[in-house]
Amino acid sequence: MAVVDVPNWYLGHLEWRGEQVPILSFERLNDSEMGGHSDKARIVIFNGSGQFQDLDFFGMIIQSMPRMMRVENEVITELVDVEKVPSVQMVVNSPQGTSIIPDLSYIEKCVHEVRGSL
Repeated sequence: MAVVDVPNWYLGHLEWRGEQVPILSFERLNDSEMGGHSDKARIVIFNGSGQFQDLDFFGMIIQSMPRMMRVENEVITELVDVEKVPSVQMVVNSPQGTSIIPDLSYIEKCVHEVRGSL
Protein backbone atom coordinates (compact mmCIF):
# COMPACT_ATOMS: atom_id res chain seq x y z
CA MET A 1 0.00 0.00 0.00
CA ALA A 2 1.47 3.33 -1.05
CA VAL A 3 1.50 6.31 1.30
CA VAL A 4 1.57 10.05 0.59
CA ASP A 5 3.61 12.95 1.95
CA VAL A 6 6.68 10.86 2.71
CA PRO A 7 10.23 10.93 1.31
CA ASN A 8 10.52 9.31 -2.13
CA TRP A 9 12.60 6.44 -0.70
CA TYR A 10 9.68 5.34 1.52
CA LEU A 11 7.68 3.26 -0.94
CA GLY A 12 4.77 2.15 1.22
CA HIS A 13 3.74 -0.88 3.23
CA LEU A 14 3.34 -4.57 2.59
CA GLU A 15 1.20 -6.92 4.64
CA TRP A 16 3.50 -9.64 5.96
CA ARG A 17 2.91 -12.00 8.89
CA GLY A 18 -0.10 -9.94 9.94
CA GLU A 19 1.89 -6.69 10.11
CA GLN A 20 2.19 -3.64 7.89
CA VAL A 21 5.89 -3.74 6.96
CA PRO A 22 7.40 -0.50 5.61
CA ILE A 23 9.23 -0.89 2.28
CA LEU A 24 12.06 1.37 1.13
CA SER A 25 14.37 1.96 -1.79
CA PHE A 26 18.04 1.90 -0.80
CA GLU A 27 18.96 3.76 -4.00
CA ARG A 28 16.53 6.59 -3.34
CA LEU A 29 17.60 6.81 0.30
CA ASN A 30 21.07 7.57 -1.09
CA ASP A 31 19.70 10.16 -3.56
CA SER A 32 20.33 7.83 -6.50
CA GLU A 33 17.85 6.81 -9.14
CA MET A 34 16.17 3.46 -8.73
CA GLY A 35 17.40 0.88 -11.21
CA GLY A 36 15.14 -0.16 -14.04
CA HIS A 37 12.39 -2.64 -13.42
CA SER A 38 13.63 -6.19 -13.37
CA ASP A 39 11.80 -9.48 -13.33
CA LYS A 40 14.38 -10.46 -10.69
CA ALA A 41 13.38 -7.65 -8.31
CA ARG A 42 12.56 -8.89 -4.83
CA ILE A 43 11.78 -7.51 -1.40
CA VAL A 44 14.11 -8.46 1.41
CA ILE A 45 12.57 -8.36 4.87
CA PHE A 46 14.86 -7.40 7.76
CA ASN A 47 14.21 -8.00 11.42
CA GLY A 48 14.15 -4.81 13.43
CA SER A 49 16.96 -4.51 15.96
CA GLY A 50 14.59 -3.92 18.86
CA GLN A 51 15.74 -0.32 19.16
CA PHE A 52 12.27 0.86 18.12
CA GLN A 53 9.30 -0.91 19.70
CA ASP A 54 7.01 -0.15 16.75
CA LEU A 55 9.34 -1.58 14.10
CA ASP A 56 9.56 -5.35 14.14
CA PHE A 57 10.39 -5.58 10.43
CA PHE A 58 11.23 -3.40 7.44
CA GLY A 59 11.73 -4.28 3.81
CA MET A 60 14.00 -3.17 1.00
CA ILE A 61 13.58 -3.54 -2.77
CA ILE A 62 16.54 -5.35 -4.36
CA GLN A 63 17.24 -6.04 -8.03
CA SER A 64 18.89 -9.44 -7.68
CA MET A 65 19.07 -12.23 -5.18
CA PRO A 66 21.44 -11.57 -2.28
CA ARG A 67 23.98 -14.25 -1.62
CA MET A 68 26.05 -15.24 1.33
CA MET A 69 29.78 -14.75 0.93
CA ARG A 70 32.43 -16.22 3.12
CA VAL A 71 35.14 -13.62 3.56
CA GLU A 72 38.20 -13.58 5.71
CA ASN A 73 40.04 -10.53 7.03
CA GLU A 74 43.08 -11.40 4.93
CA VAL A 75 41.21 -11.14 1.61
CA ILE A 76 38.87 -8.20 2.23
CA THR A 77 39.83 -4.54 1.96
CA GLU A 78 37.77 -1.45 2.66
CA LEU A 79 37.51 1.03 -0.20
CA VAL A 80 38.19 4.42 1.34
CA ASP A 81 38.10 6.50 -1.85
CA VAL A 82 34.33 6.15 -2.36
CA GLU A 83 31.71 8.79 -1.63
CA LYS A 84 30.40 8.33 1.89
CA VAL A 85 26.64 8.23 2.45
CA PRO A 86 25.00 7.70 5.84
CA SER A 87 23.17 4.51 4.83
CA VAL A 88 26.39 2.72 3.86
CA GLN A 89 28.54 1.36 6.64
CA MET A 90 31.35 0.24 4.36
CA VAL A 91 32.29 -0.58 0.77
CA VAL A 92 34.69 -3.49 0.44
CA ASN A 93 36.63 -5.41 -2.19
CA SER A 94 36.95 -9.17 -1.96
CA PRO A 95 37.81 -11.94 -4.43
CA GLN A 96 34.08 -12.04 -5.29
CA GLY A 97 34.02 -8.33 -6.23
CA THR A 98 32.94 -5.04 -4.71
CA SER A 99 30.21 -5.15 -2.06
CA ILE A 100 28.22 -2.53 -0.20
CA ILE A 101 27.57 -3.16 3.48
CA PRO A 102 24.49 -1.15 4.45
CA ASP A 103 24.20 0.59 7.81
CA LEU A 104 21.02 -1.14 8.95
CA SER A 105 20.85 0.88 12.19
CA TYR A 106 20.77 4.14 10.24
CA ILE A 107 18.21 2.76 7.77
CA GLU A 108 16.01 1.50 10.59
CA LYS A 109 16.17 4.93 12.28
CA CYS A 110 15.10 6.63 9.03
CA VAL A 111 12.14 4.27 8.62
CA HIS A 112 11.13 4.78 12.27
CA GLU A 113 11.20 8.58 11.88
CA VAL A 114 8.96 8.50 8.81
CA ARG A 115 6.55 6.07 10.43
CA GLY A 116 6.32 8.36 13.41
CA SER A 117 5.09 11.18 11.16
CA LEU A 118 2.28 9.14 9.54
